[in-house]
Amino acid sequence: MEQEMKAFAEWSRRDLMESQAPGFLCTLPREIIGRSLLLESVPNARQLGGYVTKEGKTVRKDALLRTAALGVISREDACTLRDTYRLRLVLDLRSSFERMLFPDGEIEGAENISESLNDEQAMKDLPRPRIPEGGDMRLMSINLASIPEVRKGMPGIYRNIVSSGNIRRTITDCFRRILELEGGTALWHCAQGKDRCGLLSVLMLGALGVPDETILDDFEESNLYYAPFIAQRTAFAASLGFDGETIAAYRGMLGVTRAYMAAAIDLMNSECGSIEYFVRDAIGIGAQGIQELRGHYLV
Repeated sequence: MEQEMKAFAEWSRRDLMESQAPGFLCTLPREIIGRSLLLESVPNARQLGGYVTKEGKTVRKDALLRTAALGVISREDACTLRDTYRLRLVLDLRSSFERMLFPDGEIEGAENISESLNDEQAMKDLPRPRIPEGGDMRLMSINLASIPEVRKGMPGIYRNIVSSGNIRRTITDCFRRILELEGGTALWHCAQGKDRCGLLSVLMLGALGVPDETILDDFEESNLYYAPFIAQRTAFAASLGFDGETIAAYRGMLGVTRAYMAAAIDLMNSECGSIEYFVRDAIGIGAQGIQELRGHYLV
């Protein structure tokens, strides 16, 4: 089992490195590049700065960052986060198992905190990944996408996360730690910077007063960053003869689905009236927390 874990960790590292082709950032649309951190070694690295709120204010640039995992970060990119962005806090939203298997690289001057947006007990009860016959790790996710029960549960993935009391308490701690920075630069990430990281970004933008449609646009932007990777992997699945439903589900696993996050936002709106009020009341940072957050990160 230890050998399999090492093999899986190495595959995870290589998979993340291959998900952003060299020079790919230059091909992104102009407005997307304006929010990119331009990190060559870390995929899906961007910021919330520049978005306009419903009240006409703007999210301050270079202060709220979101990325994929930092386990493959180069020395040059680590220095960029330290010197250009003056990074002070990294919130690692992955499970403790993921964090152990594939630890972040160190960013000098930034505190790295584990804030798992997972049901840790359920993660412990899951069987550890096993190397597929033939050794091709890509088959793990494709085989998972071929299971009807898995496909059936996918639309509710984000609703389930925000419905969990334990995860809500973790999100509360994320906001508390960011508030303690008093305007300092924070970065959060999960494995690919799209699902758990995307959810925290939705909550942050909502708390700052950004319109829901803009928030969903930002969430969906992960598909642009991973477009070549998604195309390559779905073509591989098709070449193996997997059916259309499996390939569609696999594409959803590789990227994000706007409707799934919209369903989570609908839940927040029905429970509290808006994402802002959900963060204020259900997450529990209160009206003062919202006011302080906006004071620090809006201009």
